Amino acid sequence: MSGKVRIYIISESGREVTLYRVQRGGVCVLMMASILGETGYEASAQLEEETELLLLPVDVFKEWMDRYKDLRQFIYRNMINRMVSVTSLVEDIAFKPINARIAELLLRRTTDSSNHLSITHEAIAIELGTAREVISRSLKEFEKAGWLQLGRGRIAAIHRDALQKKLFLGDW
Repeated sequence: MSGKVRIYIISESGREVTLYRVQRGGVCVLMMASILGETGYEASAQLEEETELLLLPVDVFKEWMDRYKDLRQFIYRNMINRMVSVTSLVEDIAFKPINARIAELLLRRTTDSSNHLSITHEAIAIELGTAREVISRSLKEFEKAGWLQLGRGRIAAIHRDALQKKLFLGDW
């Protein structure tokens, strides 16, 4: 109904990877797939904002899926969109250099008029599915290149043009 919920998985070693976020008007597709497939899936959820949720009993949800075509299409459309985004995440983790993934995150989270970000290295690591040390090392390289300034819990003076150019050239 409102707010933001992060859906993530935790490896046996304790590393986290954010799969996706559910926001106003969205649904947790892992929950929907688990209900429809009558099978469980281990994932965790974290409220990132004050959140109001609508929870339905499983039998009511299944009845509505059978009865209401618009709901059924909405759920399946969300499932395919999430499958595509999670597949893209897996491809990024497997095939894209971490520096490119960090640059993309910085560009996604900032604008030309707001070129700073309040975020920890740990939070970036969780978002990108890697170790904090890897993020810290890469961000220090970015700072040395003059693309940003690091501070405690923040990244400032992000030079978006330089990051975009580096991404375009792809020579990490």
